[in-house]
Amino acid sequence: MDWNKSKLLDFLRHHTQEEIILEEQGGTLRFQGKLQDVVELNLCSNTLFEAELVPAIMGTEISLTFHDTFLGINILARTAETEEPLISCSAQIPYEKLLISLH
Repeated sequence: MDWNKSKLLDFLRHHTQEEIILEEQGGTLRFQGKLQDVVELNLCSNTLFEAELVPAIMGTEISLTFHDTFLGINILARTAETEEPLISCSAQIPYEKLLISLH
């Protein structure tokens, strides 16, 4: 499927609480987890859409941010003992390279 922001939001809204896999076609990025609710935020007259992907790895958070031309992905992994960040990184997948499957 050829994804864009609108199609992706519609698809994900219909598959909340399901296990999904997000991949970059021809790339190395791959994320899998249970999709939480897609939320709409109003920031100074700009609308921003976000969702959370909950992976099986405890202490890891994957946030999805829907931009006009790409899906923004923020990953945060914390230690179980101290909640200190171990890994914090961001990635972008252009919609034309996005592959999605239900697991």
